[in-house]
Amino acid sequence: MSLKSTFSSGIALMPRPDALISVITAATPGVFGFDKTFRKQLGQNYTDVAISEEHAVAFASGLAKNGAKPILAFVILFTLLFILFIL
Repeated sequence: MSLKSTFSSGIALMPRPDALISVITAATPGVFGFDKTFRKQLGQNYTDVAISEEHAVAFASGLAKNGAKPILAFVILFTLLFILFIL
């Protein structure tokens, strides 16, 4: 079983409807197995922030502070390169 199928299957097994769960991706939903059907199933509980990982983290923080259960799903390489560039 691949990481892709494990990740999307794990989220699919979460209780429905759980309005507190919010999945956030950064322009790479396919990497995690989030196809169009899966994203449509999540409805308003799915947000793609495009290529703005820093916004994803801030958005998730705000959701969590207000009682939500955010799930961040993005490729860390971009963030790591950004941090290395800053340093």
